[in-house]
Amino acid sequence: MGKKRKKPNRRRQEVRVPFPTILVGVLTLSVVIGAGYMSINIRCSGLGKQIKLQERELVETQKRLMVEQDKWASRTAPINLERALAHHGLEMEMPESRQVIRIEAPWH
Repeated sequence: MGKKRKKPNRRRQEVRVPFPTILVGVLTLSVVIGAGYMSINIRCSGLGKQIKLQERELVETQKRLMVEQDKWASRTAPINLERALAHHGLEMEMPESRQVIRIEAPWH
């Protein structure tokens, strides 16, 4: 028996185009950075919308607060208290200064 002849490896004979690994790395990095940027941008846009909505609600609440404070101030004005007492038929007098007890809040 004789020596077997080796068949030439056809894969070695194929022409290979060099694969640009640096280009693939740069493109992959660009895609990752772009996707991250888009994600952050979308999140920031959503938060911006929420902030604007909450600011509008705050302005509306502050307006309602001012209206209610004005109503309370007008109802508790001495002349209006006297009118309410007269309307309900109550005979009350303002206390003298020695009858008033003042309590200070503990946080002052």
